[in-house]
Amino acid sequence: GNTIIYGSAGSGKELMLSSIIYSSISMHSSKEINFYIMDFGAETLRMFKEAPHVGEVILSNDAEKIDNLFKMIGSIIEERKKINAERIALIRALREKYGSFSSIVGIGLNIILAAIKLIAGLLSGSVAVIADAVNNFSDAGSSGVSLLSFKIASKPADRDHPFGHARSEYLAGLVVAMMIFVIGYELVISSVKKIFHPSEVNFSLAVAVVLLMSVGVKFALSVYYKKIGNEIASTTLIAASVDSRNDVIMTSAVFASSVIEYFVKVKIDGYTGLAVAVFIVYSGIKLAKETMSPLLGEGINEELKETLEDYILSCPKAVGC
Repeated sequence: GNTIIYGSAGSGKELMLSSIIYSSISMHSSKEINFYIMDFGAETLRMFKEAPHVGEVILSNDAEKIDNLFKMIGSIIEERKKINAERIALIRALREKYGSFSSIVGIGLNIILAAIKLIAGLLSGSVAVIADAVNNFSDAGSSGVSLLSFKIASKPADRDHPFGHARSEYLAGLVVAMMIFVIGYELVISSVKKIFHPSEVNFSLAVAVVLLMSVGVKFALSVYYKKIGNEIASTTLIAASVDSRNDVIMTSAVFASSVIEYFVKVKIDGYTGLAVAVFIVYSGIKLAKETMSPLLGEGINEELKETLEDYILSCPKAVGC
């Protein structure tokens, strides 16, 4: 950080600076702390010139030294800019690679699950299974939007976007939220119709196998999304992990209702479909709120703040923090 010390003549500024420098070189080795001193006043700070911690003491009449110092500072700044640019480019590339691959995996698995469930739902006549299939289709769409957002977010900053394109992830999340809400609303209508006009559900071993397989695949996806999301700090993948976990709960509920309806002969398929649909609508609204907050200027995440503070304080050259 930078510290500015100011005051009127005779207020003790030089004495204070002398005390700070002396205390610092007394408590720390030259490997831990270094000084470049510019004294354009009474030149009393020249007494530290021979200290191993002090690179140079520059006075007001040392024009060449002043020029060389600022050249050195400029070269260090440019060197660090280059290093940081290379690191950011590497991080951006790795983030796009892992994020895109995870999204492609999600698209493929969700489409396969959705197709199998849709066939099983149509053959059995279960609106709850069909609702679960539609939810998987929406998850595939969500993964598609996530894939697009990772591609856009990986683009470097330009003149029109000096802070980069990272917020495209939030826009992608908002689009996904709207898709989820619309699908959920349609399923609410179809489930209510099924409640008032129930029909027989042809539950079979094939349907049971499909649903249980879906639970296993979705659980694995949830764990996978969470692991990669935490590694690359992706809110999109972490949200996908939560969504997959919710799918495990919903599919388990569909399976339980199908078993109950088949053996107990109580027609609850429409009610289960309605519950799943309401859950989908709720997820869409919740996701919309979560993605809109950062776009509206949400403060820094407290967990991230603590992580940064702990890292800075752990650095041996962070003195006096």
